[in-house]
Amino acid sequence: MMSDVVISETTAADDDFVALFDRYRVHYGQPADPDSSRDWLAAATTTGPIRAFLARVGGAAAGICLVAVCPASLTLGEFWMIRDLYVEPRWRRTGVARGLLDAVRTAAQHRGALRLSLQTEEDNADALRLYERYGFGPVTGLRHLVLNLSESIVD
Repeated sequence: MMSDVVISETTAADDDFVALFDRYRVHYGQPADPDSSRDWLAAATTTGPIRAFLARVGGAAAGICLVAVCPASLTLGEFWMIRDLYVEPRWRRTGVARGLLDAVRTAAQHRGALRLSLQTEEDNADALRLYERYGFGPVTGLRHLVLNLSESIVD
């Protein structure tokens, strides 16, 4: 791991974080929209359930991790779900992603979270390799279901 990776929790007030988040969205096919990205991040990290982490290398924004804090009602606790982890291409395979995972894990443990979870596409081999090496394992006995609310409802 690179020794000059610095991870900190952040908000939409950090211009570098917003710019990197917007590049992440573009990476996945969304149109660039820094203003809307800032607005969404501000709402999600101040009144919403999202905690955001930013990795810097030599002062440059290198990676982000957004985490949803979810209630675990049966245990009267919470768990953290990694929603987005993105590392700029030039900083991949340098320890930035691992540094982000370490920071998120530590923050979750300090807050008393019961577990850390994530999901990614089955064809995202690089991400799956990273997560498996980190210690994440597949969930068995559950089925992931989705109801698309953007489609029109048919009676």
